[in-house]
Amino acid sequence: MARVSRKSVTRTSKDIPSLDGMPRSSKSHTQYAFLTALYVRLSMEEQEGDLTEKIRNQRELLLEYVREKPEFQLVDIYCDNGCTGTNFDRPQWQRLMEDVKAGKVNCIIVKDLSRLGRNYIEAGNYLEKVFPFIGVRFIAISDGYDSENLKQEDTGLFLPLKNIINASYAKDLSQKVSSARHVQRGRGEFTGSIVPFGYKKDQQRKGRFVVNEDEAAVVRQIFRMFGEGGSYSEIARELNRLRIPSPQGKLWRYQSIRRIIANEVYLGRMIQGKRCSREPDVVTVENTHDAIITEDLFEKAQSQREKISFHKENGERQKAAGEEIYPFQGMLKAANSGLTLCKTCYRKQAGQVLVKAYRSPKALDKEGNPYKLVMIREEVLLSIVKKVLFQYISVLEDTRMVLSQEAIQESCQSKIRRMERDLQTLYKEVTRKKELLSDSYQDLADGILEALDYKRIQKQYKEDVVRLEQRIREREKGLMDYRQLVKLENPYIAVLMEFGKSQEITRELLSLLVSEIVVISSREIQIVFSFEDEFRSLCTVREDFLS
Repeated sequence: MARVSRKSVTRTSKDIPSLDGMPRSSKSHTQYAFLTALYVRLSMEEQEGDLTEKIRNQRELLLEYVREKPEFQLVDIYCDNGCTGTNFDRPQWQRLMEDVKAGKVNCIIVKDLSRLGRNYIEAGNYLEKVFPFIGVRFIAISDGYDSENLKQEDTGLFLPLKNIINASYAKDLSQKVSSARHVQRGRGEFTGSIVPFGYKKDQQRKGRFVVNEDEAAVVRQIFRMFGEGGSYSEIARELNRLRIPSPQGKLWRYQSIRRIIANEVYLGRMIQGKRCSREPDVVTVENTHDAIITEDLFEKAQSQREKISFHKENGERQKAAGEEIYPFQGMLKAANSGLTLCKTCYRKQAGQVLVKAYRSPKALDKEGNPYKLVMIREEVLLSIVKKVLFQYISVLEDTRMVLSQEAIQESCQSKIRRMERDLQTLYKEVTRKKELLSDSYQDLADGILEALDYKRIQKQYKEDVVRLEQRIREREKGLMDYRQLVKLENPYIAVLMEFGKSQEITRELLSLLVSEIVVISSREIQIVFSFEDEFRSLCTVREDFLS
């Protein structure tokens, strides 16, 4: 955008327009430092009562302000009636900006900052970057803001702008939000804050979903595994083994799987109002978005869900039929055949003691010979797993002591600061590339660049931005992982430490920490833990500091 000079311009009285009763100067020549535009806006929410009077009051306030200050030459009045302040896609505002670009206006006056806009990010961008760059003076009368006479304490514009926006919204929002939400739900528009896993917000249609293909593939896998007989915990364990992040970005738990299985949103229907105490009516709208799974797959999953429904009794999860849960069920493999061990039980001591165990199914090898029976008691499994987990916890405690040393803490923080500086450099480089991209467009508009040169430069800058943003994502993940590691805040570590306090082996704990257990004999097993990669990384960091 071309700069507009703030130098005084000389005009004769016949060139000065007469607007809304503004008197012409009686002198033959008058000095005007600012070509002034008055901007008036009335939002859709404010269109109640006498609209003409509200517009007139704004205009009169602005005109009175200009009348008292001869340095302003009134060019025109721009009025957007019934236009929201949450964006700048307003007809008269666009006309005003075109006049600014053409050099017809270099001063804009409004009643208050909210007339400029209620989106404080975009409004702040105009106030802090756009207007100073193109040489436009901006005045908000009621807020006492004048970009020409800013004090040092006024330079932080975002806070006062936020306060104005919040104060303005607070009056109307509480009364309107409930009824507006009900209307939106009736239209099938999403009114919540967290989009269901498998979808993302539609950028073209407000309140609608589009399929997130990466997450949708996980949803289909969950329904397929569940329909084939997999339990919530087994599915969670498999997803954790595959390093697939949960909706919260942490480990999958059986609760997350259960919520997904029960959610009808994956059939393409929107159901809202279930959890809202103030609005108890449930609103269901069909075909609001693309379905991720079929009706048949959903019904199959619901049938399976009913079969394995759980209820809480005496603090333990049990099957509805009262059958006791075997914590290792589904995660044991026989070393000789690779088959999954089945739960079993037998009695000893003349039938007085019930022993829970796991045994391999009958099967033949390639030569037709039966595999040797592999069986192990649950108490043996519990003892071995508990012993190994305590060994891991012991290493964690030693590592905690190492990392708590002041010198090592400083070394960790020093590395974190280096990583943060690298990220800041990348952030600045992306911002610079985007600014160059924007400037190249203005150079094209100003005739400085030819169309072919602009396309070439634009292509190069866009490729640079994509490459830099990919590096940023990688560095951000690396920084987050390192912070969690040195603070022992990794999700697996948190679960391990919880076990160290309770010392109780539960099915949920096993589903989170154990990927697979290979049973070699009645006393020998091989455990594959889900957190082995993270633990190796932690041990590497520990050894680096100790070496």
